[in-house]
Amino acid sequence: MSAIARPMQQLSLSSQLLTFCRQNGGSNNGNGNNGGGGTSGGGGPATTGAVGPPGPPGTAPVAPTAPTAPTAPGVATKTGFGVPTSFPTVSGGIAQDSVCTGSFCPQVLAAAQYTNPQNAVGTTFMFARGLDQAIWVRVVEGGSWKDDWKSLGGTFVSQPSAVSIRQGRADVFAVSTSGATMFKTYQNGAWDEVWTSIGGSASSPPAVCSLFDGNLNVVVVDSNKNVLRKNNTEGRGWEPAGDKWDSMGGPVGSNLDIACANSVNDGGFRIDMVALGTGSTPGMISKRWNASTSTWEKDWGHGFGQLKGSPTVVSQNGKVDYLGIGLDGKLYWRSWTKLDGYTKEQDLGGTVAVTLQSAVSAFATGDSRLDVFAVGTDSRLKHLTRLQGIWDTKWEDLGGYFHSAPKVVVTDVPKGEVSVFGVGPGGKIIHANFNVGAGWEWGTQQWYSDDGKMTSAWSAVPP
Repeated sequence: MSAIARPMQQLSLSSQLLTFCRQNGGSNNGNGNNGGGGTSGGGGPATTGAVGPPGPPGTAPVAPTAPTAPTAPGVATKTGFGVPTSFPTVSGGIAQDSVCTGSFCPQVLAAAQYTNPQNAVGTTFMFARGLDQAIWVRVVEGGSWKDDWKSLGGTFVSQPSAVSIRQGRADVFAVSTSGATMFKTYQNGAWDEVWTSIGGSASSPPAVCSLFDGNLNVVVVDSNKNVLRKNNTEGRGWEPAGDKWDSMGGPVGSNLDIACANSVNDGGFRIDMVALGTGSTPGMISKRWNASTSTWEKDWGHGFGQLKGSPTVVSQNGKVDYLGIGLDGKLYWRSWTKLDGYTKEQDLGGTVAVTLQSAVSAFATGDSRLDVFAVGTDSRLKHLTRLQGIWDTKWEDLGGYFHSAPKVVVTDVPKGEVSVFGVGPGGKIIHANFNVGAGWEWGTQQWYSDDGKMTSAWSAVPP
């Protein structure tokens, strides 16, 4: 597939990805995360410049405007970041031993990220639930593992969610055996000694995002399928206080995703939540808080599609992207802007049929590029790009062997390097490194094993 010129917004890729690192990943997305951080992807404001739109995928390339080309296919971009590994060949296109086969894998990994503004070196905390039901953490710094996996203790029934609300701080959340939502904080170079309960009776994993420095928002689904929310701002504490939560209504029939953004094109701060509705053929429903009105939408609405699993929301400057897997295994997408409202849903199945069986992980770089990832029935990672308003017509196979949804994070800001993580065979974490580059495709890279004994089991709200 032909490369196209990187739009002017991409010339400041390192600064865009630096912003992305504060847009942490908690559930489905690489934003991550989301403007101010969270579970979906996000991006900073684009730089100005006039560049004509690209032609559709497969047309002749336009002269590139950036000097850095994507890493050549098959060439590893890192050494000392995991141990090179390989995976079995799948016959018939279906990985019979994958826990995702015949099911739907939600996100089970979490990431919290911040960046040192002096040298742009990113620190990424990767979280997973171990076979012992404790939460485990490992730190990536400057594109390399800083240490080995460390247990944070506890006994949990849900996968974790995580966020960084400022430089030097990371928070991780999970649901205990009692149904209470618990959290632990890293700051001043050390983790809290004990887990802290914020109460509630959750039937879903938490979803979290940060609206601005020092702020976090956490949402869960209760046993009645209603959505509950708490928020915390440094210096003010939790609101509501104690074990109380605000009711956000419902019912919903899936795990949640949440995205926070500071949108200069949309009246300031914005929070978007998504879930599936209830019933046998649920669609995606959403709810929004906007600083211009300082209120939440009254009802869950804006539904579309006949979907399964759990949906993904990506929020950035002035735009929200909604992504979900259909009952037919295809990816469906729609977007929203204040100017144009909601677009019509679009089938992104591509010209070559690809059946997907995991939640989507996605991130946006500026206003012009959106990269999405999901796992196919062969347990391999699939990738699709939207570039300057045009979706690629073919899913790219990036390899790997997944027993979970993928988790995409930016692990080396100066180099614009992205790593995609997952739970691989034997409960070991796996990853591969990619450069965003200027074109539609990223190219196949070496996969690495990052050790660990993690569970691929998950908690999920039934339809």
